[in-house]
Amino acid sequence: MKTANYIISLLTAIMGAVFLWVGRSYGGYSLDGATTAASWPTILCILLILLAALLAVSTALDKRDIPAPLQWKSTEFRAVVRTILLVLAYTVSFRLLGCLISNLIFVPLFLLAFGERDWKTIVLYDLGLLAFIYVVFEVILSSHLAPPFFM
Repeated sequence: MKTANYIISLLTAIMGAVFLWVGRSYGGYSLDGATTAASWPTILCILLILLAALLAVSTALDKRDIPAPLQWKSTEFRAVVRTILLVLAYTVSFRLLGCLISNLIFVPLFLLAFGERDWKTIVLYDLGLLAFIYVVFEVILSSHLAPPFFM
């Protein structure tokens, strides 16, 4: 298990560093003079790298070394694969359908995948999150959200 955690933290840190490097090309555009198009991706990449380091440190400090063979047919492994597929589909739909439509579709799917079954909670959470995203980015920050391909 410890080896898997080290591999996950290394891959996550590498992914964060690559995204950070790629995101620097967006640094030239600014709407308010203080932030650029690379500001938010940079914050997320730094957070991803810090979380990878935290996983590595917590794994190193953990005294237990529980051998855990990978169970390919287990429910947990299928949940991980389902989550990875959902993230990939979300990424593609974000590019095609834009921010708000993709979140409208995929927030309930993620909630269902993680075990939420109360439809009132799912709908309220989805609409509340969409309203929050819209108000923060479009109204307060005057930063346009990704539009769908047909707009």
